[in-house]
Amino acid sequence: MERASAYDLDYMRRLGEFMAEVHGDELAEHLKLTVNERLIRSEQLSKRDAARDASRAQQDDLAAFFRRARELGICDR
Repeated sequence: MERASAYDLDYMRRLGEFMAEVHGDELAEHLKLTVNERLIRSEQLSKRDAARDASRAQQDDLAAFFRRARELGICDR
């Protein structure tokens, strides 16, 4: 098995640091949302391009997930 070079390892480390920095702000904004707001946003995102996710939709019934969240009072929409 071929091992990664020191250059490759350093490159991947720097790439990971960059990605963590870029996404850190997004994560902080996400964590500021309430569970209800996160569920509403997630449901909206899951419905935005159903054709793109058609194969996954056959495996995952997201509507049932969000319906159950509303039944449990976690999501108010």
